[in-house]
Amino acid sequence: MTINQSLLKKYAIILIAIVGLLAYANSFNNSFQFDDGYHIIDGTKIRNLDNMLSINHWKGINNRPLAFFTLAVDYQLAEKDSAGKPGVTGFHITNVLFHILAAFFAFLLALEIMSLNIFRKNKIISENKVLIALFTAFIFVAHPIQTQAVTYIIQRMAVMAGMFYLLAVWLYVRGR
Repeated sequence: MTINQSLLKKYAIILIAIVGLLAYANSFNNSFQFDDGYHIIDGTKIRNLDNMLSINHWKGINNRPLAFFTLAVDYQLAEKDSAGKPGVTGFHITNVLFHILAAFFAFLLALEIMSLNIFRKNKIISENKVLIALFTAFIFVAHPIQTQAVTYIIQRMAVMAGMFYLLAVWLYVRGR
């Protein structure tokens, strides 16, 4: 039985998303943990989206402006209880989506690496590179070592850093 590599490549993001959602679906209703309370529940930085739209917010790169912007958007979209505490589900869904994107970039990077001249000589790799890259992405998206970064909301910063790192390396390899 041969696997259609072009069909796998076409549906890779969907397959990776399915594995990622299966791995983290039980975390969508977890509570806020540790620094989540400080930054999300008690923090005032993300409560007003206008804070995120000022130029001063984006100039302070050490303050992680993009990550806090995504948290502010989630905060605005979240349902609030009578005390004004936001619901947690939207924050978790966003973290999982960023993690799925990172896994897709891992897929693209693995595929790009296996397309290099050095691997073209190997018949097994050249015939199965999409399948190998897909399993690489499956391991990345579902590996238990990722649990803290994905389920602990404020660790979105780690998920985004990993995602942008994989994107940068993939673009570099592709550009070379």
